[in-house]
Amino acid sequence: MRKRIIAVMMCMVLGLSAVSCGKKNDGGEESTPTPTSIETGTPTPETTPETTSTPEATPETTSIPEDQTTGDQTTGDQTTGDQTTPVIDGTKYHSETYGFEITVPDDYVIYDEETSMNIIYQSMAALYQSVDEMIAAFDLVGIKYPFVSVTSKPVEQNASANIIVQLCPSSVLPGTLEDIIKQSLDSSSQQYISIGVTPTMGEPKLVSVDGKDICVADSSVYIDGDFAGTTYKDFTLYQKYLGFDSGSNRIIMNCTYYNEEEGKAIDEMINSIRILK
Repeated sequence: MRKRIIAVMMCMVLGLSAVSCGKKNDGGEESTPTPTSIETGTPTPETTPETTSTPEATPETTSIPEDQTTGDQTTGDQTTGDQTTPVIDGTKYHSETYGFEITVPDDYVIYDEETSMNIIYQSMAALYQSVDEMIAAFDLVGIKYPFVSVTSKPVEQNASANIIVQLCPSSVLPGTLEDIIKQSLDSSSQQYISIGVTPTMGEPKLVSVDGKDICVADSSVYIDGDFAGTTYKDFTLYQKYLGFDSGSNRIIMNCTYYNEEEGKAIDEMINSIRILK
């Protein structure tokens, strides 16, 4: 079960790893990026999440509602029964229910859970007929995607940095954090190789943030040619994998970025994590 869930997540991560927010206009100049239209080079799975078959890459487009695009949006701290709605205040995300708080880099936009699920659906559309069907399947094993966050900075070779956050019960993802992140690296590596690029994978390591253990691992892949429907020249894609426990849940994060400056901003984000359970 654990390997199947990780394979599904890595398929979706790879689909969003080439997120595009800007396009060339008719005059050949690059327009101002906007997160209302995100192109994804999506490796489309051919089977249900119960398998780990190798996906194929196909480009798709994700449309995001205009009212979700402001970086200054705030989701109200509302309570329904014992469920407290996560609060999104600019670049800060806080959830008592999910048990963590994090501040993403300054130029990122955080999308709420409903919008994030619509983004994710574009990478999983071959498996499900609707977003509701996908959510129902995830609910069976307790998978949630609290948020997706995308940079609003101008794109670099048709790609923008992004962060994907997955939550899953510890009972569904047993084992050490190092084991989980190592399997994430292995699954991601297999999928990159399946579409013709060879990644470099680091080793998972535990770091202490605010007195709590967070598992971190790095990877990179060099691209010089066609990838996920886009032609890249002398381009390196970096990813950082994070994992930590919050109460009975495991939080797995994948951060995709494209240069050293963005990498430093992601490191600062890691230091902002506060585990509340």
